[in-house]
Amino acid sequence: DMRLVAEVEWTFPLDFVEVVFGDGELTTSRRMSATDLPAFGEETFSIPFDATGQAWVRFAAWDSAGNGAMTMPIRLGDP
Repeated sequence: DMRLVAEVEWTFPLDFVEVVFGDGELTTSRRMSATDLPAFGEETFSIPFDATGQAWVRFAAWDSAGNGAMTMPIRLGDP
């Protein structure tokens, strides 16, 4: 398994963070609740996911106001 590591700072309380990855045909997401974290916080998330056969991955964080922030997809494996 591979780990996605993301350093996140936020204002509104977070709702969830997620790792989204795909193989070119199927897209999968792994969502983790973040409602236990306070407003005006910061955290380093380390989220494991199975990168076997996957072509890309991205990270997203969504807050309680419905605002989201995400990375651009990152290519996995050989170019």
